[in-house]
Amino acid sequence: IQTCVRTHIQTHIQTCVQTHIQTCTCVQTHIQTHIQTCVQTHIQTCVQTHIQTHIQTHIQTCVQTHIQTCVQTHIQTHIQTCVQTHIQTHIQTYPHSNL
Repeated sequence: IQTCVRTHIQTHIQTCVQTHIQTCTCVQTHIQTHIQTCVQTHIQTCVQTHIQTHIQTHIQTCVQTHIQTCVQTHIQTHIQTCVQTHIQTHIQTYPHSNL
């Protein structure tokens, strides 16, 4: 992500700088200083956003998968216990009836 963002930003900046320099050569130094600060800030923000989005997506997928597996296992175990208990209770209460 960092490499990709930097490459994209550098390409964008080169075009932008060339245009600015052509328009006004006297602000070249100012632009370079400003761009360095701007790029650093932009990269940090951009990378953080990308990473957060990626992590959120990954977490959502992971949680959903984990929840499904966990819930299924838990439910199956719970149901088995519950059914067995219910059957035993039912048999004890009504020994001659059909379930």
